Amino acid sequence: HSKGGHWSHWFNNNPKNDEESEFKRYGYVAFSRPKHLLVMATPKLNQTEAKYFEDMDFKTENLKVKSLF
Repeated sequence: HSKGGHWSHWFNNNPKNDEESEFKRYGYVAFSRPKHLLVMATPKLNQTEAKYFEDMDFKTENLKVKSLF
């Protein structure tokens, strides 16, 4: 439950203060460093959350059902 640690903090399109802007920066740094593969683990996504990622061209997988490797 750390501040800025949840994926939704990183994708906040309307940060209301400097702290929320810093959370967006965390996400930018985390997502801009991988060169070959980016894996982001989240709690189980509901349909709206999964669609949000898929609309941004992310591929979502349920690892309890399918392995990435």
